[in-house]
Amino acid sequence: MKTFRLIGMALLAVMMCVNFVSCGDDDEEPIKNEDGIVTNEKKLVQIIRNGDKADDIWDFFYDSKGRLSKVIYNETYIDEYIWGDNTIIVPNSYTGTLSNNLMRNIVFHKYEHITKYEYNSSKQLTKVQSDDLGEYTITWENGRIVKINDNYEFTYSGKTCKGYNPLFIEKCGIDEEDLFYAHPELAGCRCTQLPDKQTDKREATEYETMEYTYKFDNDGYLLSCHEKGDYEQCIYFFKWE
Repeated sequence: MKTFRLIGMALLAVMMCVNFVSCGDDDEEPIKNEDGIVTNEKKLVQIIRNGDKADDIWDFFYDSKGRLSKVIYNETYIDEYIWGDNTIIVPNSYTGTLSNNLMRNIVFHKYEHITKYEYNSSKQLTKVQSDDLGEYTITWENGRIVKINDNYEFTYSGKTCKGYNPLFIEKCGIDEEDLFYAHPELAGCRCTQLPDKQTDKREATEYETMEYTYKFDNDGYLLSCHEKGDYEQCIYFFKWE
């Protein structure tokens, strides 16, 4: 009886370990709702950019479904977001049209210019074409953004974060980045990879390299990113809830 009891306890321990590992693996996979937004991870609620001149502050607010509902920039400028069937409308600013939970184009009401988005088979952003900002081509390798146009290249050493790295939103030339700071999955650039360095390949450029150092909270989400170049530097602070 003692032998059978020990065997039974051993089998129970193995089953508990398997279940624990399975649950842990499930928790690592982002879960999306019908709007295509991730619901099982922390939300980005604030960005502070501490540059050489002045701070820029974004405060993000969400509705009961976890969708971005409002952004307040520098405590003054307010954008509200209205979610419809495959549309996201910011009154007096733009209308975004989605298909298969990916942004396809944004039409700006006042200036009547359009930004279009293209993706690969893995639903990763590969091109942003804007009447205003021009064209950006994004190259991916092994889940990492390694090049933007022929201008910027990124090198890595395996650093990752929980959730995602918000800094790629601005670098990919995305119009109205506030929405995609909160929901990068809608623009195919939700990425956990953290580059060590950005190399500027443009001719006669003033800033040749930017190096990155990071700090994390207890859950592995980014608390800050220090972006330091040859002639300038900037620190980004992030708050998640």
